Amino acid sequence: MNTRGMNIRILKKIVISTLCLVPFLILVVRAATFNLGANPVQALMLSSGDWTMRILLAMLAVTPVSRLTGWKKVEWLRRPLGLFALFYVCVHFMIYIGIDYFFKVGLIVHEALKNPSVIVGFGVFLIIVLLGITSFRSVMRRMDAKCWKIIHRLVYVVGVGGVVHYLLKVKVIPVELIVYTSILLVLLLFRIAWFLIKGGTLIPAVKTESV
Repeated sequence: MNTRGMNIRILKKIVISTLCLVPFLILVVRAATFNLGANPVQALMLSSGDWTMRILLAMLAVTPVSRLTGWKKVEWLRRPLGLFALFYVCVHFMIYIGIDYFFKVGLIVHEALKNPSVIVGFGVFLIIVLLGITSFRSVMRRMDAKCWKIIHRLVYVVGVGGVVHYLLKVKVIPVELIVYTSILLVLLLFRIAWFLIKGGTLIPAVKTESV
């Protein structure tokens, strides 16, 4: 790769990283200035959870956009978006166990036993962490290709699990949840339609661009 191409690649990474980090920085500023409303912990949880879903859905939309438009240059976005979805879910998880429960394992286990949303959320967290770890080239080279493909097919399980986790937590369904569910449904239908039309694997793995 020539110097100009390398500079463009670095610039693109800086731009996408900046855009993905802005919501987190805003959240930090709001927390530092005590501008999170009457229930700060809930505000932190909702914001970090929302941005996890938004970035995850954006990552899942890359392949349909590429295939429908023929614009292959957007495919590089899958990996950074996937890793930022991992970043936000880690923030969400740490807020829950650290700020909400002060790392009291007993209380967390007690809450999980009576609240299925916690169990679903923890399952989603573990899967997306696994996807993130196995997205690095150094890890991929050490893995069996079939095993890697099976693992990265779980990305849609993460999306569905995220929606279910959100649904189990709320008493009144918010507009955001309806939007997330609708987008995820469209993306799933696209995958199914593509499979029926083109054949092959239902959720094909892509080199290093998954979560």
